[in-house]
Amino acid sequence: MTTGRIYRSVIDKERRGDYLGKTVQIVPHITDEIKRNVKQLGNTGRFGFVITNRRGGRRHRIAPIPRGS
Repeated sequence: MTTGRIYRSVIDKERRGDYLGKTVQIVPHITDEIKRNVKQLGNTGRFGFVITNRRGGRRHRIAPIPRGS
């Protein structure tokens, strides 16, 4: 999961009207999308846990760890 994919998803939702014309904001829209993606990844059953990187910098990634690793 990348920052670009998160933003693209939020932009697509905004264009569809999912936010009912409200201004899209980092909090809550972007943070909710990040949480939704992490939960969705965890619910696939393919991963025992997910490692997230919350530090600053240019690269923000979430790395799934396959079960049994």
